[in-house]
Amino acid sequence: HPAVLHDDRLRKTAIAAAKIGSPAVYAYDGWDTSVSPTQLRYLAVLGDLRAVCGGRLAGQKVVEVGGGYGGQAQVCLAGADAARRYDVLDLPCAERLAKKYV
Repeated sequence: HPAVLHDDRLRKTAIAAAKIGSPAVYAYDGWDTSVSPTQLRYLAVLGDLRAVCGGRLAGQKVVEVGGGYGGQAQVCLAGADAARRYDVLDLPCAERLAKKYV
């Protein structure tokens, strides 16, 4: 999903997330700094969601079951084509963490 990789807001979000929790980060072509492969996966999933939603996520409401700490939610709410609403459903402790993270 090349359009996702060229969205500056999404790139900044992925880079900022690599500074929280000390994830493993690696250098990738086209990136000025190291980034977490998990964040790249979140960007790929965002591209998949856009494809399912007709090419745009803006204005959509998304519910993620088992969303953990909210990493995917953060990416889906960050770009120029951000979802209107994103709800994370998980165990109560994970939901609390997601509310703080996102």
